[in-house]
Amino acid sequence: MKLIERARSGLVWFGRLTYRVPGESPLSEGATLYLNYLIAAPIVVLLAAAYVPSAYYHLHQWNTFRISVPIDPTAWRVHVGASPDCADDARADAACLGSPASSRLWTAKLRRDDPYRVLRDPGYKARQYRDSHFWLGTIVTVDELKRAGERHANQLILGWLNSAYRIWADGMLVADGDGARDLNPIILNLPPSRLAKAQPLLLAIRLEVREGVPILDAFNEDRAGRDLGVDGHGFTTAQGRITYTNLIDFWGKSRPIALCFGYVLCALLIFFFWWPLKNKPEYFYMVLFALASAAFQCQRYVPFNFMLDPVVSSDVELLALWWMPSMGLLVGLAFARVRKSLVTWGAPVLLGIPVVVMTSLPHGPLHELFKLFSVVFYVPLTGVAAGTVCLLHAYHLKEQSKSAVAVPVRVRRLVLFGMVQFMSTALYVWTLHGIFEGPQRIYWIGFEHLAFFVFFCGIALSEYGRQEYLVKNTPLSEYHQRPILPDLVNGALLTVDLKDSERLFRGGASVGEGAKHVESCLAALWNATLKARGAVLQTEGDALRAFFDQSRVESPLEAALVAVNEMAVNLAQLEERFRADGVIAPGDAGLRFRAGLAFGDIKPIWHEVGKSRLAAWTDAGTSSPMVESVRHLELERKLPFGDARGVLVLADSLLGAPGEVDARFARRGLELAGKHGHIYRCAVYLCNPDPVVRRKLSIA
Repeated sequence: MKLIERARSGLVWFGRLTYRVPGESPLSEGATLYLNYLIAAPIVVLLAAAYVPSAYYHLHQWNTFRISVPIDPTAWRVHVGASPDCADDARADAACLGSPASSRLWTAKLRRDDPYRVLRDPGYKARQYRDSHFWLGTIVTVDELKRAGERHANQLILGWLNSAYRIWADGMLVADGDGARDLNPIILNLPPSRLAKAQPLLLAIRLEVREGVPILDAFNEDRAGRDLGVDGHGFTTAQGRITYTNLIDFWGKSRPIALCFGYVLCALLIFFFWWPLKNKPEYFYMVLFALASAAFQCQRYVPFNFMLDPVVSSDVELLALWWMPSMGLLVGLAFARVRKSLVTWGAPVLLGIPVVVMTSLPHGPLHELFKLFSVVFYVPLTGVAAGTVCLLHAYHLKEQSKSAVAVPVRVRRLVLFGMVQFMSTALYVWTLHGIFEGPQRIYWIGFEHLAFFVFFCGIALSEYGRQEYLVKNTPLSEYHQRPILPDLVNGALLTVDLKDSERLFRGGASVGEGAKHVESCLAALWNATLKARGAVLQTEGDALRAFFDQSRVESPLEAALVAVNEMAVNLAQLEERFRADGVIAPGDAGLRFRAGLAFGDIKPIWHEVGKSRLAAWTDAGTSSPMVESVRHLELERKLPFGDARGVLVLADSLLGAPGEVDARFARRGLELAGKHGHIYRCAVYLCNPDPVVRRKLSIA
């Protein structure tokens, strides 16, 4: 047991040693705040110095990357239909379409660049041609091989193939796999000796026709292509291969997953702003907008996308492409406070359109056309519509303010929101139509929504900051402003009551100023409490209740005595002004107050009244200071100090020996009966209107 007690004593000692002492400024004030700035600044500078040069190097490499010797995209020939299997070495197999001994593939009439091939080629009707093969063949000329050899570009970049594939070069199998599951692009490593031969290179690719995949031969056009500045496919150097694969990894892995997590974090942040009150529908739609954007980026994330069935992946992309701008439009409508019916009926219609398309139309070209319509037309149209509605309502409120209530903050936010919608739409259109050259597009496309989210999060944070400012300046105790109320607070509770306040009420009412004079007196008492580092708990009528926290002041009793002396000073000054203004007539009694003091534990509470809350206090622990302070105040009526500026009554047990206390304690050990017959042993303190020197008082 002794060991346990020693451990407890040690913990208490260590807690007292490290806990903030009364009077110490918080970490967010004074020199500590500037010290935090001094700590943060070098960290930011060091991180920037370490990573910015590396980031610039890679961005520059990506921006300047080009295929050294491109292959003519019009040279690819296409053959669709059943075909016999080919051996790994098919150089002498005339039945194999990929063999140099056969000319059927190299002389096929259908070209890969046929603009109508997707819509008319029977090979894409997978239900009718399940056993068909899709063949691609091209002849790399001797001149192209020579130029590649001169540049040491023996890495042949093909890109992606969206089905099971086999690739032959000069009749020899050089690569095979399932392109729908390949995380990386197909790059063939050709020996330099082959580039030096004065003989054309025959390339043949066989693909399995797969249901739900409209474009089998994606190469670089589907997942990279123009967006990456990699025009087509062809030869590059070993260093170019590294640069290209890094670029592809950024485009298909790092970038989408980073944006996905960014959107999810934005959604969580805004959700937590919306959840407590649920009175801002634009926050809710913003959460859905962020989640739709995150889903779209996840669909672009290669490892996730390749784990899905091609049909499911296509459906997810279709839904995300339509829902994302639809949610953005709903955010704009809700932020502009449009009529409820527009959102109530508009939301199901907008969200249901892609579901109807997905379930009613067969997968294939029509789905791709719907996606194209979403990307090219629907996304910018929704942005323009949302921005227009916001600006229109801003103008409406501006005109309405001439004859009704003015809301300039609301007007400014609508204008900013509308302008951001227009700017994000413009950025989207510019990136879509190639105003940025080369890989610069990948730095911006997709970020227009993130910029919009950052702006909206800024609005949410500014509203939160405004609410915090209002709460901080609301006449509530600082304890009620805490997110978690303390179980109890120990200290001295002071109850103060203005004497003869009826004349001040009547005098103010007679001149149409109501309780203005009493409020001035309460303000004087309030300022005195704050000056003594106390907290005002409540004001009601002509009474004030203050508390001096044991953890905030060295001696709550001393702080209370300083406060009542300061109250006497403030009321004396206020009385002079009232007499000069005629509020107090010559010969009338001045401003006086009585007070009761008790020591103990109290706790803040909230009274729930319907959906409203009322701040209140109650006694806690084994003491009842709220009751005791009022009872001591009522005992003032039995004392012969009616002309004193202020009279404070408190329990005599709070004081030490008579010689250790302030001489202005007019009575010690005075026994008085309360209104219920209880006998109180009291001490009486007479407040001096002149400034006093604070004296150290011992508490029994």
